[in-house]
Amino acid sequence: MTKSIRVFAGVLAVALLSSWAHRVQAIPITVMLFYGAPLTQKVLVSGADTLPFGDLLTPIRRPTRPNLDGRKFLSVALFIDPADNPAGNGTPTARLTPEMARQHARLYFATTTEPAVMMVTDFAKQMSGVPPPDEAGMYRSPHVISPEAIAVLKRHGIPTGPGK
Repeated sequence: MTKSIRVFAGVLAVALLSSWAHRVQAIPITVMLFYGAPLTQKVLVSGADTLPFGDLLTPIRRPTRPNLDGRKFLSVALFIDPADNPAGNGTPTARLTPEMARQHARLYFATTTEPAVMMVTDFAKQMSGVPPPDEAGMYRSPHVISPEAIAVLKRHGIPTGPGK
C-alpha cells in the first residue's frame, strides 16, 4: 500500500469515527398537550412555544432522581410528528388525546425551594393507544424548566407552582 493510500484511509477512518461519535439530534416536539387537575380543559402548546422546553426526548443522565414526593404535577402528552399531523394518524390538533402521544411527561410544580421539573417516559416508536402511565417510576430524565419555558406556560395559563 502506498503512503498516500494509507494517509487517505487514516483520514477516512477518523472522519467516520468522529461522525459516529457526535450526538444525533432528536426530532423536535411539535405539540405538547397539558391536561389534568388543576386545569379545567386541555391546553395545547405548539410551534415556537415548544422550543424553550429543549430536547425532552433525549434522556439527561443524572446520578439521582430529584425528590418529587408530594409535589403536584400536570400530565403532558408529547407529539413529534409534523405540525399538520402531530399524532401521525390524521387527527386534527384540536382533537388530540393523550392516548395518541408517543411520549408522556409530568410537569412537577415548583416549590418554594425547588424549581419546576419535567419528567418524561421513554419514547415509543408508535402511539400506544393506552392511557399514559400512572406510576411515578415510569417517568425519568429530569429536565429543570427554564425561565423561558415558564413564561410560555404562564402565557398559556398553565400553573407552575406557588405564586407562579
